[in-house]
Amino acid sequence: MKWPLAVFLRSDEPRPGNKQRGGEPLLRKTAIQKKEREAERRAARREDISLAVITTYAFETRKAELTGDGTAGRWLSPLNTHVLPKLGKVPVTDLDQRDIRDTLTTIWHTKADTARKALNRLSVVLKRTATLGLDVDLQATEKAKNAAWQVATCSKEYPRNGLEGCARLLRCLRQFGTLRPP
Repeated sequence: MKWPLAVFLRSDEPRPGNKQRGGEPLLRKTAIQKKEREAERRAARREDISLAVITTYAFETRKAELTGDGTAGRWLSPLNTHVLPKLGKVPVTDLDQRDIRDTLTTIWHTKADTARKALNRLSVVLKRTATLGLDVDLQATEKAKNAAWQVATCSKEYPRNGLEGCARLLRCLRQFGTLRPP
């Protein structure tokens, strides 16, 4: 059991609750100190919330799940190559689907698989950011994917291979011995 500090003070010393003798109330003093410590913690967390820093944090926390503890660097490569050069300095809380869409539409036509990987890994980064208590849009990657898909999709008709093409293919297969005659 803790005894109040004022009990152990000599009578000629100022008491913490006695304003006439220059003391400040003890409860108010400890509450102010507690608020100052909390403000310092919040400031330290807010120090750098750029996408590049949060991505390295997400990679470090995900490392144990990766093959060889992520030493090959394949998990980070789509983000390092295509996303972080454009969005690395943007605070994660300011990131929205338009930023992601604009970044990935450049590779959506030529490297669709890489764009898909970058989107999935960016989604993991945003989920890890949410665990830090930062306000992020967890659906930003899905919205960007839908927006980029609408922009990138175009129907392309392939020429039909008629019966003569099939007959040619069958003759070729029989000639090389990969298909037995009926």
